[in-house]
Amino acid sequence: MMRLRVFLLSLSLFLPGVDLLALELHGLYEAEVPVADQSRAARQDATARALSQVLVKVSGSGQVENRAPAEVAKYVQQYRYRRSPSTDELVLWVRFDARGVDGLLREQGVSVWGAARPVTLVWLAVEQGGHRELVGANDEGFARETLITTGERRGLPVRLPLLDLAEQSRIRPADIWGDFHQPIVEISERYDPQAVLVGRLYPLRGSRWAVRWSLYQGDNRFRWNGESEDKRSLLALGIEGAADRLSEALSGSPGGMSDDRLALDVAGVVDLAGLQRTLGYLTGLNVIDHIEVVRVEAEKVRFGLRVDGGTARLVNTLALGDTLTAAAVPDRDREQQYASTPVPERDQQHEQEQQEQGSRRALLYRLVP
Repeated sequence: MMRLRVFLLSLSLFLPGVDLLALELHGLYEAEVPVADQSRAARQDATARALSQVLVKVSGSGQVENRAPAEVAKYVQQYRYRRSPSTDELVLWVRFDARGVDGLLREQGVSVWGAARPVTLVWLAVEQGGHRELVGANDEGFARETLITTGERRGLPVRLPLLDLAEQSRIRPADIWGDFHQPIVEISERYDPQAVLVGRLYPLRGSRWAVRWSLYQGDNRFRWNGESEDKRSLLALGIEGAADRLSEALSGSPGGMSDDRLALDVAGVVDLAGLQRTLGYLTGLNVIDHIEVVRVEAEKVRFGLRVDGGTARLVNTLALGDTLTAAAVPDRDREQQYASTPVPERDQQHEQEQQEQGSRRALLYRLVP
């Protein structure tokens, strides 16, 4: 424990605060779009379309799809052309600057969804020819393809059930069709999802189809439906609706809450390895703008955080990971003052400014071994 205290004293001397940048999720700031040729005009048009796709993935919101600015070149990091192996079509791959894209979204009043995205398990029952069947992970039809590709476009990890013999004995298409909560929740525990999406697709008169969707996330439940002659659009509607609702619930509002400050106590930090693991995890969270070590006790460290989107967004984000587990979350109205360790003289003004900012909410978590 002495080594941990010595390390933290050095941290407070030389790194009183660590400003964090957005963590780039693999492929989150990249897009690939068809392009007519390699002319400058064609590239500019394709780059704008690619940026629109990236804005949707980074925010999780479909409302930003057409918000790419006129000047898109300044956001580009890399680009290259290639031929699609399946269609021989010329496509343009573009990677955009993460910090620039995040700033663009915030300028437009849109939250940046963090890199930790909720894995969403999709139960889909399709009625056709008087029969109802479930869509599984090994299906090769359009339904599975549409669900997966829409999830990729919206930056939402989508999983489908295996539908093996064990599952077939425990759940039936009628359970999904009736949206029976209890059997769906019980069978879904096998996959440990953070959200469960339940859909029912069925034919209407003529060539029209209808769909009903339900999303379960924690204690929240959302429902929506649609009708169309295009079955793919109705399936995409489920993933798009889930992405909209989950990103709104987990990303928070950028307006007026981007400077929310709070204390995070992490128990179970007994050595330098534990501290470094905790810091590494927290610095990888897009929701945290600033972090500093405030106090060290026996097997517990207090961090001071500045959170983009407020306490609720941080709690929801931590719940998606497996590094920290909640030990106690205070009531919204119950707030605690930071109790800081002594700081060097050159940082006393910084510490005084912190104290003058008023009380800050404290969360208690435990480092998972």
